[in-house]
Amino acid sequence: MRKLIVAVALLVTISSCASPNPEATSPVERIAYPKSLSAQDQATIAYRDTLRPLDPCAYLDNAALHRIGTPAYVGALFDFNNCVASFKSPDGDLLGSIHVSTFRGIGTPLDEIAYSPNPPQARCGANVPVSDRLSIMVIADGKIECTVVQDIARSAVPHRSERALRTASARAHINSRLATLDPCAVLGRVGQGRHPALASIDQPPLESSYQNTVNPWACTFRLDSGDDSTLQTIRYQFTNRSFTARVGSAEQESTVGGLSALESPGSNALRAPNSCTLDVSTTSQPAEPGPDRYNPMSDAWSTEVISIEAANGCAAARTTAEELVRLYHQLPR
Repeated sequence: MRKLIVAVALLVTISSCASPNPEATSPVERIAYPKSLSAQDQATIAYRDTLRPLDPCAYLDNAALHRIGTPAYVGALFDFNNCVASFKSPDGDLLGSIHVSTFRGIGTPLDEIAYSPNPPQARCGANVPVSDRLSIMVIADGKIECTVVQDIARSAVPHRSERALRTASARAHINSRLATLDPCAVLGRVGQGRHPALASIDQPPLESSYQNTVNPWACTFRLDSGDDSTLQTIRYQFTNRSFTARVGSAEQESTVGGLSALESPGSNALRAPNSCTLDVSTTSQPAEPGPDRYNPMSDAWSTEVISIEAANGCAAARTTAEELVRLYHQLPR
């Protein structure tokens, strides 16, 4: 039995990806990045490449899930590194959800599970180390008890040594074309003639949710190293997102490469006054959002989204979006 310890705090939010024993995997082929990228940044990208094929839902033990009940939904929700299992109450309402994602290592010894009763925005959480670089985060919400989180965390331990692939996953919306695309690949074109650098996790103005250095479905960078005005971040999500501009807002509906898009000027994660977020749906007709974006019992409400935020405005976000969508259209069907 793995020793369960109480961590002082898990100063993280759900945002990441991971693999069981990923150091043993082979890097996948990727495009040529600008030669100006540092050796450390190139190594980081290569490491993330080894994680991208892996299925985060594989850390959810099926027997442990059914000790809770019969899940109403198991599959992708929010960031691509996350897998959620949701349960209904007898009256049909949402009882609660278990979120399993992978994150950078937070220093938990390999023979221990770090447990926190009150992680941010959730009731209970646990951290299961995979290696010194990787860990599995288990978060509960709703009426899910802390003892359930402990059981899910312990049941994830044997799955750390497995290499379950997204392409073979039976879970909803996991086997995705977009999941195979490196978001940092845009640097092959938009970074030409610049001095790009991946953003460090300890550099402001990034929020903690972006501090996951091992997430292969996100890329945060400066097009010119040291210049915060060139900061951009890309995230892949499966989420309840509207692509209709709100009345009276500065939002603008558009398309990028034939795909529906919504342009939203204003600060979000980058805390820059001139920032702009451009969300692009991977379908020409995205799903209509439901009344409760945190209720995953109906995935018909959700859409696969490429979200790009640029500190220096909407034109920069659109340039990155156009290149990323161009690369997406080249993926095998």
